[in-house]
Amino acid sequence: GAAQTTSMFPQCFLSCRDVFMAAHWLSFLQQQQKVQI
Repeated sequence: GAAQTTSMFPQCFLSCRDVFMAAHWLSFLQQQQKVQI
């Protein structure tokens, strides 16, 4: 019950954070490529 919920919450948070960071890095890399070109 509570133990499973508390253990699953960090996993969901990390996954959402990873998706956000991935999108941020993709936009950052695109900007870097535009600057280089």
